[in-house]
Amino acid sequence: MAFKIILKNSGLFFLGCLIATALEIIFFSPISPDLIELPLASSSVSVSPPNNQLQRVTKLGEGFLKGPEDVAVDENGILYTATRDGWIRKMHRNGSWENWKKQQSQGLLGITTAKGGGLIVCDSEKGLLKFTEDGVTVLASHFHGSEIRFADDVIEASDGSIYFTVASTKFSFHNWYFDLLEAKPHGQLLKYDPSMEETSIVLDGLYFANGVALSKDEDYLVVCETFRFRCLKYWLKGESKGETEIFIENLPAAPDNINLAPDGSFWIALIQVIYEGTEFVHTSKVLKQIIANFPKLVNYINGATKRAAVINVGANGNILKRLDDPNGTVMSFVTSALEFDDHLYLGFLIAITLQIIFFSPISPDLLQLPVVSSVPVSPPNNQLQRVTKLGQGLLIGPEDVAVDENGILYTATRDGWIRRLHRNGSWENWKNLQSQGLLGITTAKGGGLFVCDSDKGLLKLTEDGITILASHFDGSEIRFADDVIESSDGSIYFSVASTKFKRHNWYLDLLEAKPHGQLLKYDPPTDQTSIVLDGLYFANGVALSKDEDFLVVCETSRFRCLKYWLKGETKGETEIFIDNLPAGPDNINLAPDGSFWIALVQIFYEGREFVHTSKALKHVIANFPELVKYVIGPTKSAAVINVGANGNILKRFGDPNGTVMSFVTSALEFQDHLYLGSLNTDFVGKLPLK
Repeated sequence: MAFKIILKNSGLFFLGCLIATALEIIFFSPISPDLIELPLASSSVSVSPPNNQLQRVTKLGEGFLKGPEDVAVDENGILYTATRDGWIRKMHRNGSWENWKKQQSQGLLGITTAKGGGLIVCDSEKGLLKFTEDGVTVLASHFHGSEIRFADDVIEASDGSIYFTVASTKFSFHNWYFDLLEAKPHGQLLKYDPSMEETSIVLDGLYFANGVALSKDEDYLVVCETFRFRCLKYWLKGESKGETEIFIENLPAAPDNINLAPDGSFWIALIQVIYEGTEFVHTSKVLKQIIANFPKLVNYINGATKRAAVINVGANGNILKRLDDPNGTVMSFVTSALEFDDHLYLGFLIAITLQIIFFSPISPDLLQLPVVSSVPVSPPNNQLQRVTKLGQGLLIGPEDVAVDENGILYTATRDGWIRRLHRNGSWENWKNLQSQGLLGITTAKGGGLFVCDSDKGLLKLTEDGITILASHFDGSEIRFADDVIESSDGSIYFSVASTKFKRHNWYLDLLEAKPHGQLLKYDPPTDQTSIVLDGLYFANGVALSKDEDFLVVCETSRFRCLKYWLKGETKGETEIFIDNLPAGPDNINLAPDGSFWIALVQIFYEGREFVHTSKALKHVIANFPELVKYVIGPTKSAAVINVGANGNILKRFGDPNGTVMSFVTSALEFQDHLYLGSLNTDFVGKLPLK
């Protein structure tokens, strides 16, 4: 009997608890929910299926940043982001990060650069702020007598007006999921007028007002309603001024931040606010109230935060592109996407890094790969394996060779030495230039040696010392002097491989595949340097014809050599001397019979040519230099060709596997022998031609 009484009383107790819990859930719930309108398959635009494009990002500030929700870039290319620890951090163009300003807040969200300098920030806890070098100013913390509870995103117009969203007027940032569950229009779009220091309403009754962006002409703005899976267009000018219409709806996920792209389209970050299979929760008010009372349940129904997606939407509301990481392998919960200088910057709340897609020091074009040579080419052979090794063990990467009228051979090595080989076979350490960038050399008519120092410019060496002939041109430093030749009238022609990249970053010029090279002329009597050819693709070797009526300059990354006429009816004109070469031409030297010897270097591995047809892959490699060795140039191969004055290939010598010679960069004929320089050997090769 006692057991039955206890059981009965226990049952009443549990029943009472259940009733009390039910009453609390229904009558004391923090939300008063409506049912959410779930998106349909997009009917207005075609959407490409998910892909893995966002897995190819490069990570910036990894481990240094905590949940960078949004990003902004100023006119100087400095990148800003606001993190969960209250820091405004900025990344300078040289890649260094700076802790710029500290705000005692965990709720820094949308940011934008200010027209007059500084940064405008939405602090979900304190309102609309402006950061400058002098400090922090609160622009708007209240509206209509009430605290701005959840400032979210911001944009500044050209007239100085600042538009910013308030995600919810009822719930704070920390309780954002209540707004999702309640599914009522608590959001606003506000306008702050700096001249009047007043805030006014633009749009009210928005469903979690999030990202905001102005159109290119500022005739309308777009505001994202996250929990309605749509964006609205609000007209600022024209006949429709003050009217609102749908910009895009039925999105495959909820829109977060939105940013204007340079071409007038928009980048929108999409976030998952509903797990697949849990949509039924949002069709039941009772379930919503239960979840609101047990916040731990939110993790099971709201937001697959391990996904990432961004879309590019045209000004007409059509989706143009889609980039994804469906499983969050690299990127997750992307909240913003900003395009600047051909790069897409991505911020996200969940991860601890800021990532940028294809961020790199280059702005690449696609490389025009060679087709089969239009002139007959003998198949590869092993002729270069027959060389005699001169100065083996003494020389470090002798890139070029020259021989004077007395038969003395000169070469420049990576340790800064100009060394020469006398007729009796003895080597002499002649001059040391304290440089690792000595490249092309040629003997001077009046004695001495001209040297291209990629670090210092065009030099002349004599027994008396060293003279810098040209270190600057048109007010800019000569960054990458490469090869040189002197004409009979004393004019000195020399190539500049790149006006953008230095020797240490030569591979960036190759990856960028843009014409940064030059051919310059130095006139000793006037001590002046002038331009001969501009817009060359990695200008390398240069040589004069036997009669000096034209010169030939090699464009390494275009697999061709150009002919520039110095005399005759075509003086000043340029034409192709030879193209579609089987590898990139390096140095070129005139042979005694009027033909030319050209060293060929491999600038891509067979089977990996696709890298040079993809801008995205080029960006990735530029950010990870250690990848260069896997895609650019098998340096263990060697090849030289002999080309007639008419541009036809006459001979070809090789060492395909680099058994003896590798990465040959120059070939000079003297007294029936071919002298070979290489950046990859410790000797000069000597090959008999007869």
